[in-house]
Amino acid sequence: MPEINFFKPVEKELALVESGLADNLDSSINIMNQASVHLIKAGGKRLRPAFALLAARFYGEDLEEVIPAAVALELIHMATLVHDDV
Repeated sequence: MPEINFFKPVEKELALVESGLADNLDSSINIMNQASVHLIKAGGKRLRPAFALLAARFYGEDLEEVIPAAVALELIHMATLVHDDV
């Protein structure tokens, strides 16, 4: 059975979400930068931003306008994961 990539229609935008995550996690505090880089490089499925982008595409919205919200969704999710570990 062939593999289906449900996120293919928004791959370009998901790459922009990754860039947005890196841009928004920049800190002047070195240990915060190290932790942020670790979180981003840990990867993940990025389901929340992908679903936001897919929903926007389904409704014919401009995906470029949705990217900041998609970044925010993933940042909130990442924060809850970190908070849960504290």
